[in-house]
Amino acid sequence: MLAFREKSQSKVKELIKDSGSVVIVSHSMGLLKSICTKLLVLENGEIEHYGDVESGMKKYAKLMKAPHPEPRTKSKLQVVSDKPSFKKCIEDSIHLWKSAPKSPRSQLISKLRKKIPIKRFMDTFIPVKSLNLGTFSRITEVDFSILPDQFVIKPQSGASNNGVFVLQRNTDGTYFDSMRRKTYTEIEIVDAYLDEFKRFNRYSPIYIEERFNSANPKYSVPLDYKGYCFGGKVALVMQRDVSQGREYSKWKFAYYTPDWKPLGEVRMGINYSDELEAPKEGREIVEKMEYLASKLPFKFCSMDMYNTDRGVAFGECTIHPGAYKSFSKEWDLLLGELYLQEEDFSDEHILAFLDEHKSIFD
Repeated sequence: MLAFREKSQSKVKELIKDSGSVVIVSHSMGLLKSICTKLLVLENGEIEHYGDVESGMKKYAKLMKAPHPEPRTKSKLQVVSDKPSFKKCIEDSIHLWKSAPKSPRSQLISKLRKKIPIKRFMDTFIPVKSLNLGTFSRITEVDFSILPDQFVIKPQSGASNNGVFVLQRNTDGTYFDSMRRKTYTEIEIVDAYLDEFKRFNRYSPIYIEERFNSANPKYSVPLDYKGYCFGGKVALVMQRDVSQGREYSKWKFAYYTPDWKPLGEVRMGINYSDELEAPKEGREIVEKMEYLASKLPFKFCSMDMYNTDRGVAFGECTIHPGAYKSFSKEWDLLLGELYLQEEDFSDEHILAFLDEHKSIFD
């Protein structure tokens, strides 16, 4: 029996060496400890742990000792499609991030959601950067009198445009917001900001940075470019114009291939515009997207850039872009295939990244 077990383990190790990845399902702690580099613990179909083997074994032992309640029933059995789906890939990534918050991958995703550290990190790689004019725990703390005539107010976390004000001071002391196409007093800016965050039932910390002007004077706000990067390479580019107002219905979109060939209906429920054109700086935009995406230990990220009168500037980076639910069937399949073709970075690689840049992200 012992010889057979040793031969079996030797064969499994040989398979791992040849293929790179092998999934082993077992209750044998000795086998798993001797072979596995990561451990997934399931309880009633739910992920209880994913990551470090030793920690997973402790979790498993604790679960085995605890009294077992009746399994939770599910209202409906969901059939998993055998076709790749970008929507499903992002949903799985979100689930893993929430269910295993202490894993290195989840910790880094959470850190990237904070806009100031990721901006500080990316600014070390590009020459065009906006000056940080101050950070505040509440917008009510801002002294508008010491700010320049042009500046931008942004929330310190989140990935939407809620709370973003692109401001220009008028001669009478009021401010024109290019995002909402409205003029505000200082008090009205504060009230409008807080109103947009009512649903969170909390104050959102903010930061203020100098304002970029658009490379194309036709637009009062620099056009926003989002690159969908797989393995550090751009597969799809979104172009967005938000200069006509804060309302989503007023935003205009266009989609392109990485070499700036216009695409048809990539997403549903958005306003496509024939007025938007590929920028003359297109090649530089894609190159900078790919360069910055290559600096992060993720197989996929959405890299946002702005085309400004001072050059191409970093906007933000997201691992779970909000638009993932609205792609057409064709593009959901195509992006899903690209996502699954790439390999995830190891926990060790991510931990090394976090350790190297802990002065920025901690």
